[in-house]
Amino acid sequence: MIYIVDFNAHRPLFGASAQPFYDELIRQPTRSWAKCLNNTWLISTPEPIEDLHKRLLTHMVNDDRLLIVELTFQTRYTGWLPQEVWAWLTQQIQSGALYG
Repeated sequence: MIYIVDFNAHRPLFGASAQPFYDELIRQPTRSWAKCLNNTWLISTPEPIEDLHKRLLTHMVNDDRLLIVELTFQTRYTGWLPQEVWAWLTQQIQSGALYG
């Protein structure tokens, strides 16, 4: 599966870092990833969306925000991103990542 993961950390200036969240995001079973915007990632993983959500929630605080969207063959998308992100997405789709 390929997911769009958007995360906003609302941490106190001298409080906890969001780094554990990002480390969790790209660890196994994540196969591959591309960071396409400041807080938006494309993740290729075989895990169901609910499992990814549960895994990431363990690294969030009350004021953080998280959105996970599953890409499918019916998903339409367009944008203005670096060429390497488009290349990553194309490669993932061609490798069958949309099937999980």
